[in-house]
Amino acid sequence: MQAFFITKVNEYYCYNVLKFNSPMKTNICNIILFCLVLPIVLPAQGTWTQKADYLGTRRFDFIGYALSNKGYIGTGTYGGINSFLGDWQEFDPVLNTWTQKAPLPMRFTGGTGFAAGNYGYAACGANDATYIFDTYEFNPIGNNWSTKVAFDMTRLKATGIGAGNLGYIIGGYDVMATAMNDCWEYNQPANTWTQKASLPVMAARYYATGFAVNGKIYVLGGTDGNNLLNDLWEFNPTNNSWAQKASLPGEARQQAMAFVINNIAYVVGGFPSSPGTLKDFWKYDAITDQWAQLPDFPGATGPAGGVAFTISGSGYVVCGNGTAECWAFTPQITGISEKAIATDVTVYPNPSSLAISVRLPAGTVAESVSIFNISGKMIEKGMSAGTSDGGIDIRNLRPGYYLVKVKTGNGTLLNGNFIKSAN
Repeated sequence: MQAFFITKVNEYYCYNVLKFNSPMKTNICNIILFCLVLPIVLPAQGTWTQKADYLGTRRFDFIGYALSNKGYIGTGTYGGINSFLGDWQEFDPVLNTWTQKAPLPMRFTGGTGFAAGNYGYAACGANDATYIFDTYEFNPIGNNWSTKVAFDMTRLKATGIGAGNLGYIIGGYDVMATAMNDCWEYNQPANTWTQKASLPVMAARYYATGFAVNGKIYVLGGTDGNNLLNDLWEFNPTNNSWAQKASLPGEARQQAMAFVINNIAYVVGGFPSSPGTLKDFWKYDAITDQWAQLPDFPGATGPAGGVAFTISGSGYVVCGNGTAECWAFTPQITGISEKAIATDVTVYPNPSSLAISVRLPAGTVAESVSIFNISGKMIEKGMSAGTSDGGIDIRNLRPGYYLVKVKTGNGTLLNGNFIKSAN
């Protein structure tokens, strides 16, 4: 077996790997010392900070997104006949203030919003009198709305996702309240809508959560009209195809919120099948197709039915469900950015309460495997991972987030992480 200890030498961390011939006797001749030329990178959980409440009527079924380092929300309903809203508000994260901007041309709810290029868009939805077929474009510099090419597909509660100069509307439900599975792409420079490959028929949904990572589009959860969902689907615009990815480990839900920081997606809240709202908080690494749970959202009420967006490395959640609260989440990383963490090896099962295994890239041979807690302390647990899997007992670890670091035979440092669950 092996034990692992850590010392600091000239601002770099060095591992001493002590190999034991037996549980009772050490062989000092087998002590191996090697230094890493990279600093230890340890992820902290990050911090939530409550921001100023948005203005006016508390609402649900509204839209929002970020543009030019500002956040925007608007539309929605506060319930009942003639309760539809058309106001538009801007959030300044530096001043922590909300300001009313030019209202939309029409009041409606159940719409879809996304940012594409330097503009914001609103489409779909309905009010008491009519369905929305126009595509409305918001210019943040001129503070004005204009009407673009129509989106002639009746639907409510679809998922809107922006990715560069493109925007996507996926799913929703039609005039018969039937869940839809089609996917439409808006090209901002060309001002055109184009139908893309649909989700599988069995994956039709509305009230789903969406986000974009590395040019790919993701749709999570929602409802098919009968059951809540927790499955995740990835759309690749390059080959115009959908692929199912790892489902959210938590409870199935609708109207959760998502934002992306450093190509890591974060998903929070939503409505479960039981009464109330959810407060659990998850991160998704699209490269490894892995989920990890973070500490719960700290607000008094779980966020659901609102919007989320990213500004300057922080994610903002603007709550629905009868509250006007706005919260910001900032991940805290020591050393280098979160993008560099936990993308090299697969740690499974994750979360786990008993043991984990580490799966390495094909052809890779591990010299050592080590585990660190979030405070930077090296845990004296570990073993040689060989060429594929190596079981590691974690029963003695406290519940929480841990970083796995693998030193390969050629000196490469690989990273992974896992959640130690309570049971």
